Amino acid sequence: MSSQLNRRDLIRGAVGWATAATLPAWPARLRAEGAHSDVRLGIIGMGGKGSAHLKEAAKLPGVRIVAICDPDTAQTDKAIAALEKAEYPHKVAAYQDLRKLLEKKDVDAVIVATPNHWHALAGIWACQAGKDAYVEKPVSHNIFEGRKLVEAARKYKRVVHHGIQRRSDLGQKEVCEYIKSGALGKLKHVQGAFFRLREDLGKATAPVALPPTLNYDLWLGPAAEEPLMRLRFHYEWHWFWNTGNGEIGNNGPHQLDLARRYLGDPLPAPRVLTVAGRFLYDDDAQTPNTGFIFYDFPGAPLIHEFTNLPIKPGVKAVGNYKGVKEGAVAHCEKGYVAGAFAYDNTDKKLEEPGSTPEKKKFKSFPLDNGKLHLPNFIAAVKGRDLLTPQSDVEVGHLSTTLCHLANTSYRLGKEQPSAAILEQVKGCAPALEAFERMKSHLADLGINIDEKKAVLGQWVQYDAKREVFTGENAGAANKYLSREYRKPYVVPDKV
Repeated sequence: MSSQLNRRDLIRGAVGWATAATLPAWPARLRAEGAHSDVRLGIIGMGGKGSAHLKEAAKLPGVRIVAICDPDTAQTDKAIAALEKAEYPHKVAAYQDLRKLLEKKDVDAVIVATPNHWHALAGIWACQAGKDAYVEKPVSHNIFEGRKLVEAARKYKRVVHHGIQRRSDLGQKEVCEYIKSGALGKLKHVQGAFFRLREDLGKATAPVALPPTLNYDLWLGPAAEEPLMRLRFHYEWHWFWNTGNGEIGNNGPHQLDLARRYLGDPLPAPRVLTVAGRFLYDDDAQTPNTGFIFYDFPGAPLIHEFTNLPIKPGVKAVGNYKGVKEGAVAHCEKGYVAGAFAYDNTDKKLEEPGSTPEKKKFKSFPLDNGKLHLPNFIAAVKGRDLLTPQSDVEVGHLSTTLCHLANTSYRLGKEQPSAAILEQVKGCAPALEAFERMKSHLADLGINIDEKKAVLGQWVQYDAKREVFTGENAGAANKYLSREYRKPYVVPDKV
């Protein structure tokens, strides 16, 4: 069922709305056509990310929001109220069922900002309905459905972009060119980093009480119906395997995609090992909150470290790697790139040629965190650009696969003493260093890793061309390639 609210004929100003990026100039023909050439946009999922997209899209020229959707009407009511307050000049229909939104003839494209377990299927259904789609990270809940989303984009000739915004960061493009130029010598290894504090989820004594405004069947969609043992309904789904992918899948796509770019955008690594655990908190979450992943890429390994824990008890602050809390660091023979600057191996910023002691100028990169990512999607929709290299869904699928490989290794593992972990990573100095940092961090929190053991994942071997696991544990690993889908919310073998 939909509802529409009247809007004032004219907008007098978008009070309280964040300033969004400016779109590239349109061709004269499109500019002349005005509102008749607007991309008519629907937004599916009105939680935190969906609300952020709503604010940005409402400010973009050439875009008209015509519909929003969420299985929780409290979420759509809040979004409609925000549009009213901002005096948004267009009528916006609100839906609980995304299928009803996708039936609308006046929707050209959608943003999918649902929980992870809905991302791929919502994107596939959008393609089948003749809509273009911007699908938030991670583009899939598992590897199988990520590939099916790519196939749907190709079959139905739709523009499908991923939500890994830094792909549109022009400064990061400069970083990649700088690394490739050999200015710092050969690339030795790449270090991913994600350090963000998250609190204890607590322990539920009974399944969570569902909001009365929620259609739980629609919210659950492809996921299994099971008791929700957590204290809060919204957002905390990230930390449960049925609906989320943990921090590795939540923010990992951003850092791992950046690291993959520094490596030259190879296919996913042929071997992966995760060492991680859920430390400090005795709560309901199933996914790890601290650890590292060893991606055994040929030539230069990738090590990704992550934690949601403070640096010390009672301190609401997290650590960093080379000053980077959320990103990637490219280590080369003669130095490294971290954030917006290049450094030598003594951690001293490199100066630009021609700098003087009186007027130093350091080698730097104009990072913008991909502010043009959503505008680029709108431009691709208007121009019918089906294969925008930096934003295409297959790029998102390949980088998201790194997240799924890490989680598969973890889920096949078991708690082991530190000696067993050291034995597995002893051949890679950056991995050994990551483990030592992990142990030291936990010790600062009063945790002895040989008493509260970490999970040593199994090495998983992956054939990136066939997108299947191989090797001794292939049978167990391949079970995580897909899932049992709850009818009628099934990701099909043939899209």
